[in-house]
Amino acid sequence: MQFALLGLILLGILGGFGVYSLLGVASKAVTGKDFREDGPMNMETTSLYNDGLRLIQEARYSEALQLFHQALELEPNSYIYSSISDAYNGLEDYNAAYTHAQRAVEVDRYSAEGHKSLGFALFGLGKHSLARESFVTSIGINRKFAQSYLGLGAVYCELGDFQSARLQATLLDNLDPQRARILREGIASYGHRK
Repeated sequence: MQFALLGLILLGILGGFGVYSLLGVASKAVTGKDFREDGPMNMETTSLYNDGLRLIQEARYSEALQLFHQALELEPNSYIYSSISDAYNGLEDYNAAYTHAQRAVEVDRYSAEGHKSLGFALFGLGKHSLARESFVTSIGINRKFAQSYLGLGAVYCELGDFQSARLQATLLDNLDPQRARILREGIASYGHRK
């Protein structure tokens, strides 16, 4: 059951109808010397990073990984590790996604992005309680991070707590109505299969 719901959630996060329009590419893409939680990236790193984000939007995860790894060699940071994890999640390689998300959190323990990526990797690995902790941590760092509410709602479905899953959808209504709809579809789909 988890993989059907995970597929729907990842469609909303990594694929289908404008990947990073749902992820918030406008807020995730950066320009040279923009401030981020772990400091500014130089222009070359920024270019590689943004090109990788565009490739993820096109569901070209392997190509995105190449660019993210090049950026990582130039300037390791939590955003790049998190994006690598997201690409591996798109490829359904949850072990690699977990490894890179863990590294993102090690580099910056206050990275909402890193904790979100860790949550999705743990979800893919079937470690729902740990995934819940990661999503809750991400939301604690950034209360407006819609992806984490979406992931937390999916985890609650897996744990059979549909009331909490619906609460996450309600919280998403104000942050990102499109993700709220995706979560509600996942809850309905999950409920029909149980």
